[in-house]
Amino acid sequence: MTAETITPSKMLPWYQAYAQLLAWSPPTGKWSDVRHERERSLVHALPHGSGIDTDLDLSNSTPQRLVIMFGFHHMNDNGMYDGWTNHSVVITPCLQNGFSLRITGKDRNGIKDYLADLFHSAMGELVDKFA
Repeated sequence: MTAETITPSKMLPWYQAYAQLLAWSPPTGKWSDVRHERERSLVHALPHGSGIDTDLDLSNSTPQRLVIMFGFHHMNDNGMYDGWTNHSVVITPCLQNGFSLRITGKDRNGIKDYLADLFHSAMGELVDKFA
């Protein structure tokens, strides 16, 4: 979609769009399918690849607290994969900044700073609130 077809009033940051989706419980049938497709689309927009090589698990999320769990595949100086660490990204509302973000898990090679930057950027990405 282009900027001409979507006005800013139709856009929401990713974290708000996902929290609203979690709060929406449509009846079974067509609207349930719409909700499932919307969730699939939002999850697909999250960072993946380049070390985030497992499925993203958002099953512990609520409208007030998003939790994204995943594994990170580390590389050594020779470019060879050499181990995994498990992490969670915890996003909570913040009146001052919109949201707070915390990364859990082992901080192997300073990876938590990289993951925080990556997911902070993703949470602020604008998405169409009606798509």
